[in-house]
Amino acid sequence: MAGWKFGIYSDSSCTTLVSGPHTTDSSGKISVTGLKIGTYYVKELGHTDPAIEAMYSCASENPQKVTITYGATASVSFQNSREPGSVKIVKKTNTGNNLSGWQIGIYTDSACTKPISGSPFTTGADGTITINNLMPQTLYAKEVPVNDPYWIIDSSVQTIKVTSNATATVTFTNNHYGDLRIKKNAVNGSPEDWSFQILNANKELVETITTGADGYATSKKLLPGKYYVVEVHDRDETYWTYDTNVEQQVTVTAGKQSAVTFTNEYFGRIEFLKTTNTGNKLGGWTFRVKDENGNLIGDFTTDDKGYASTGKLNPGRYLVVELNTGDDYWNCELGYHDVVVVAGKTTVDKWHNREQGLAWFHKSTNTGESLEGWIITIYSDKDCTKEVTTVTTHEDGKVGMYLDPGVYYAKETGDTEGRFENEYWLVDETVQKFEIKPHEDVEIFFVNTQYGKLKIVKTMPSGGSVKGWQFIIRDEAGEEVEESPFTTDENGFITSNNLLPGTYTVEEVIPEDSPYMCITENPQTVTLMLGKTTEVSFINVLSSGKISIKKVDTSGEPLAGAEFLLEWSKDGNVWTPVVRTDSEYAKEGTCNSPGIADGKLTSGADGLVTFTGLHPSYLYRLTETKAPEGYQLLSDTAYEGGLPMDEDMTVELTVVNVRVFEMPETGSKSLILMPISLALACGACALFLFLNKRNKR
Repeated sequence: MAGWKFGIYSDSSCTTLVSGPHTTDSSGKISVTGLKIGTYYVKELGHTDPAIEAMYSCASENPQKVTITYGATASVSFQNSREPGSVKIVKKTNTGNNLSGWQIGIYTDSACTKPISGSPFTTGADGTITINNLMPQTLYAKEVPVNDPYWIIDSSVQTIKVTSNATATVTFTNNHYGDLRIKKNAVNGSPEDWSFQILNANKELVETITTGADGYATSKKLLPGKYYVVEVHDRDETYWTYDTNVEQQVTVTAGKQSAVTFTNEYFGRIEFLKTTNTGNKLGGWTFRVKDENGNLIGDFTTDDKGYASTGKLNPGRYLVVELNTGDDYWNCELGYHDVVVVAGKTTVDKWHNREQGLAWFHKSTNTGESLEGWIITIYSDKDCTKEVTTVTTHEDGKVGMYLDPGVYYAKETGDTEGRFENEYWLVDETVQKFEIKPHEDVEIFFVNTQYGKLKIVKTMPSGGSVKGWQFIIRDEAGEEVEESPFTTDENGFITSNNLLPGTYTVEEVIPEDSPYMCITENPQTVTLMLGKTTEVSFINVLSSGKISIKKVDTSGEPLAGAEFLLEWSKDGNVWTPVVRTDSEYAKEGTCNSPGIADGKLTSGADGLVTFTGLHPSYLYRLTETKAPEGYQLLSDTAYEGGLPMDEDMTVELTVVNVRVFEMPETGSKSLILMPISLALACGACALFLFLNKRNKR
C-alpha cells in the first residue's frame, strides 16, 4: 500500500521525532538507514491523500517498538483494514429544541440527485438520525422541505466525510416563526389602505404594513415574542375617529397567527349657512338638530360670518329646525330641514330668512288613503318649463314647501317607488295653479287612483280551442264594464283594463248550439284588490253523446240477448273498439256505459242497448255480433257515421231481427211459402234500417 506515512520516534509517547516522516513506495515498504543502535518507536501517521486515509484504519499496534543492533536490519509490519463508519444528523430549532419527524435526504452527489438506499431519513423523538454501516466515502445531506409557512428551511447542502470506525455528525437548524394579522373595522368607511407599525419588545420598528380591500394586513414572518402594533394616524380627523387603544400589545407564537383588531369610525358633519334673501350673512341664529328618532343632538349657533358646525355625526338622516330669536324683523324659516349626513363629507344646510308663505301639497288615493313618495314639481310658469323646486310626499301624504310670495304651478312628475309607470296607477295629470302670500298657508291636492285587474283563464281539458270565447264582466250595480264582452286569446286568456277595486261578476257566454258545457260555476263572483290582478278560471268540456239501439222482432216486440260492437275512428279508415272509462267528460275512443267489455253490450229484456259518454268529434260504427237465440244475425252494419251536433247529440236506432225458419215436413204447403215469406221479411228489415240511418245522418 503506497503513500502511507510513518515516523520514527525515540520515546513511546512519540513526541520526539528521530527520522521521517517516511512514505511507503508502490510495494508498501519503507527502508531507513543511518539509525544509531538503540530502541525506537515506529508510528503510522496517515496517508498522503486524506480521502484514502479516511477509508482505512490501522489494524496493528501503533506505534510499534523496534531495537536496532549492530550489523543487523530490524523490521516492523503494519496492517490496515477498511471498516465502515456512521453518520449522525441532528435537527434543531433556532432556539435549540430538538425536531422530530423531519426528513433529510442523503446523496452521493453534490447536486443531490442520487439518493442512497433508504433516503430520505426521518428524525426521531430526540431530533436525530443515525445511519450505520456506511463505507468510507463522501456524502451530501439536504433537508426535505415541509408544507408549513411558519418554518424556514435550512436550504444548505452539507458535506459528510464518512470514515472507518467513526461517526460523522452534521446539524441542520430551522427557524420557527409566527406572524401577525391586523383587522381594520372602518365603520361607515372603507377598510383599505390603513397603515400600521409593528414594533418589537424594545419598541424598535420591525415593519409597516397596510390593509387591503378586505380590511386585513398580514406581517412578514416574525420570531416568537412580544410585539406592539401602532396605527398610523394619517387620516383627516375632521371625519375620522381613531381606535381608543392606540397601541396594542400582542404575543407572537411559533407556528401560529396572532390577530389584533382596530376600529375606526367615519363621520360626517353638518355646516349651517345663514343668509338673507339679499345675500347677507347672519350670526347669532341657532339651529336645533335631532336624529331621525327624535333624539336631541344639540343646538348650534352661527358666528358673525353666518356659519355653524355640528362636529362629527354618524351618517344618516337628521331633522334641523331654526329656533326663533324673538326678532320681529327677521322671521325664522318655518318647519324643518331633512338633512342626510354622508361619511367623510360636510353637508351644507343653507337657511334663508325672508317673508314667505307655506304651500302644503296633499297626495291621496281616490279612497282617501295617504300616499308617500310621490314627487311634485313646482314651476313659475303655466307651461311648466321653468322649474322652481321639487318636493316628495311623506308618510302622511303631505309635504310642505316655503316659497317666496308669487303665483306658482304644480304637477305630478314621478315617484320614488315606480308607481308613476305602474299599470295599476292612474296619475293625476292636472296642472294646479296656486298663489303664495306672506305668512299664509295654501293647500294643493292631488288624487291618484289605484286600480286592480281581472284575468280570466279558459281551459278545455277535453280538447277544443280556448280562443274566441266571450265573457261578460259586470260591476256591483249589474252594469257591464267598459269594453265588455271580452274575448279570449289563443292561450285562453283575458286580462281586463284597469278596474276599480270591488266585487264583480264574470259570466261565460256559451252559444245554445255549442257542444261544450261549463263545469265550473257560471257566473262567478270575484273581488278585485288594489294593485293586483285577480284570476278566475272557467273549465269547459265537450257534452257527451250517445247511441241508443232498440232491438225488436218483425212485430216490434223487444228482443233480449242481441250483442252489439261499437267501434270508433278519426277518419273512417282505422276502426277500434271503444273502451270503458269513468271520465266525467267525453274522451277519444271511450264509453262510460256500465257492463261494456271489448266495445260490446248486450240487449236486455227491454231490447235496449245504449252506448253513453261518446266524443262528438269522431265517427262510430255499430255492428251486431250476436243475434238473439232463434233469430238471424244482421248482415249489414247497424250504423256508421258521426253524432248529430244538436242539443242531445244522440243517435237512436231500431234494429229488427228476423226469425230463423224451420224446414217444413215433406208435402207441406208451407214449403212453397217459406222463401217468399223470408224474402219479404228481409226486405222490410233492410228498408227500416236504411230509413233509420238516413234520418240520423
